[in-house]
Amino acid sequence: IEKSRKRFIREGQAAARLSHDAVTTVYSVGGIDKARPYIEMEYIDGPNLEELLQSRGPFEVSEACSLLAQVASALVAAHEQNIVHRDVKPANILVENATGDATLTDFGVAAILQTGDAELTRLTRDDERLGDPLTGQSDIYSLGVVAYELLTGSGPFDEAELADMAAAHIRRAPPEPSLRNPAIPQGLSQIIKQCLAKKPEHRPRAKDLVRRLLNPESEDALQATSSSPSLFQELKQRKVYQAAAAYAAIAFVLLQVVDLLLQPWPELNVFYQLAVIVAVVGFPITIVMAWVYDLKQGKLGQTEHDTR
Repeated sequence: IEKSRKRFIREGQAAARLSHDAVTTVYSVGGIDKARPYIEMEYIDGPNLEELLQSRGPFEVSEACSLLAQVASALVAAHEQNIVHRDVKPANILVENATGDATLTDFGVAAILQTGDAELTRLTRDDERLGDPLTGQSDIYSLGVVAYELLTGSGPFDEAELADMAAAHIRRAPPEPSLRNPAIPQGLSQIIKQCLAKKPEHRPRAKDLVRRLLNPESEDALQATSSSPSLFQELKQRKVYQAAAAYAAIAFVLLQVVDLLLQPWPELNVFYQLAVIVAVVGFPITIVMAWVYDLKQGKLGQTEHDTR
């Protein structure tokens, strides 16, 4: 009971440190007694995004961008206070009926990265999830999942088992959002993919994300001016030139070894000829197999930044 009480108080203390239009305001934190702590907070008259998704399906692009930008701005305020929400999801984003504005709520599993209270810090660490190191970029990934759901009606992965779902988030690239909803502009699709980058350092910061979501047209213009990589660019990006040079050097050495071994038996020169043929055709076959794999994984045509 004592541990639960401290977790409850921690939620109130974390949220009370934030003052932002897109964060539910906490008025007071206290307790009637040790068994009955309370948090007095702002009441938002409206449903959450999960309820809205169930009742109306995917959102229009402009409305989704506006809501996501508001949530991103709430994360800016939280991260500036060294607070990571850790549970950004549609059910924790309220939409006020009167204004249509988004409000991020429920900091119940929020982690306070820097605090003078060692017990609070310990409690947050007890909960840490398998995955990213605990930074603000964890929230950006979660917001990317929310964006995917808002615009397509479903998450990036739909595995039935929780373990399979977690493995997909860790290992697999999500399907292109615009393939599930053609109304999503390529620029916005690119923003979502960057939020879902596997490495935290490759995701945009919350502050940059607000700016980009408020002006998605500039993202579309940027996408329009960057053509698909040419064959030579694709070869260079995938370091085929370096691989070819290394392969040639190794093949040359192996052929020399085979030649030396077969010198006492001239009648076996046919094996040397076969070794030459294998060395010549082996490299292109290897490259083609690698590209077929990349094609199935949806990696061909991505930029170097996307494939890190």
